[in-house]
Amino acid sequence: MSVCTVEGLVRTGNEMIQTGLIKKDKPFAGEDFYDDTVFKRVADKHPEFFADLAPLPKTLAECKGPLD
Repeated sequence: MSVCTVEGLVRTGNEMIQTGLIKKDKPFAGEDFYDDTVFKRVADKHPEFFADLAPLPKTLAECKGPLD
């Protein structure tokens, strides 16, 4: 999952808190949405599954389109 997807989830979740659609004691953080434990294990054991995929963005500046 790219930083773009995680940022979009966090922003959307926090907007839902601000507008009163959901109730939560503290703002969302990226780890609230995604646990990459299994993904990392598979990627480490089977890099061939990912060899032909384009690299994911590492910064928000690399995301395609604005996240606003």
